[in-house]
Amino acid sequence: MPGKVTAAHADIESDCQKCHERFDRDAQTRLCLDCHDKVAADRSTAHGFHGRQPAAHESACAVCHSEHQGRDADIVGLDRAAAADRFREIDPH
Repeated sequence: MPGKVTAAHADIESDCQKCHERFDRDAQTRLCLDCHDKVAADRSTAHGFHGRQPAAHESACAVCHSEHQGRDADIVGLDRAAAADRFREIDPH
């Protein structure tokens, strides 16, 4: 294994197939969204941060959320104040 996953994913760490398909890197986003169903719904309905932020809506999850950096790694990397400001620009309501 390349390294420990975050504490939030520790319960599935030994089940590599939850996040990876052999020889198919493109499957990873689909596998992320299988578990992260609220993010999947946002992306498919253009709601919430992941649905309204073009980079989040169109990119692979791993572009912003890279795992195997240890239990305490911050794979969200979200500056909540900046994100709130950006979200207001996208949807001023």
